[in-house]
Amino acid sequence: MPKNLTIKGAREEELMEALAYYDNFTEDLDAIIDLLDKNQNLDHNNDKTRRAAISDLLSALRSLSCKDIQTADNFVHGALQKINDQEKTDLQDDVPRIQARIKLAVLREKAVRNKDQIAKLIERSGKANK
Repeated sequence: MPKNLTIKGAREEELMEALAYYDNFTEDLDAIIDLLDKNQNLDHNNDKTRRAAISDLLSALRSLSCKDIQTADNFVHGALQKINDQEKTDLQDDVPRIQARIKLAVLREKAVRNKDQIAKLIERSGKANK
């Protein structure tokens, strides 16, 4: 304990330190939630592209049943382009999910470290009372 610091002052300092640990923890959780939200938005875009590709394929089937081969070919071509675009988006939406997993692993490590630090603060606080 530094000079001129009362027991009450030392406890307040330790509590402020513990508060800082939890403040950092909540900021890290907010960043993870943002990544998961970004992933959800990208998933939603994937669904739009998938539905458009299916619509094109259904139109191609209708054209085939009408023996309109050229139109059917155009719809199949459009569906394939949409499926390729959807695959690109799938790869993009994996990035935030992977980043969220990494951040969760780092956050778990921080939580373990912070738990140990708080345990030490409690131990020091108990010694200061004696």
